Order: sequence, then structure tokens, then C-alpha cells
Amino acid sequence: MLGIAAMTAILLGGLWLADSLFGFRFESTEALYPFQASVRQGAAIFLLGIGAVLAWIESRLHIRRLHH
Repeated sequence: MLGIAAMTAILLGGLWLADSLFGFRFESTEALYPFQASVRQGAAIFLLGIGAVLAWIESRLHIRRLHH
């Protein structure tokens, strides 16, 4: 469950950062871009950071499960 949350945060953050920095956008999915570009860029950096932290926590939990 934690891994799914991490991947979702990383994916959405990556899409928003790609849109605000490089203009990369999926044309048929306007629902993914509800905010202005500057708000999306700030939120993207936050989401990428949170996703990385969640992925790190998930990896530490996975290692613990393997060693028990």
C-alpha cells in the first residue's frame, strides 16, 4: 500500500514537473492539470520529495520483512 502511494506521488509529481518545465503534457487528460503552472511546479517538487521518502520507507520495511 505504501509503495502504491509512493509511485503515485512520484508519477504525478513527475508529470507536473515535466509540464511546467518542458511543456510536456498529455492532451486528452486535462483533469491531471487543475492548477496554474507555478502552483503545479511547487507541488511537483513536494510530491517528488514525499514519493522518494515513502519509497525509502517501503524499501526499509521490505528489507526488515526479508530478514525475519
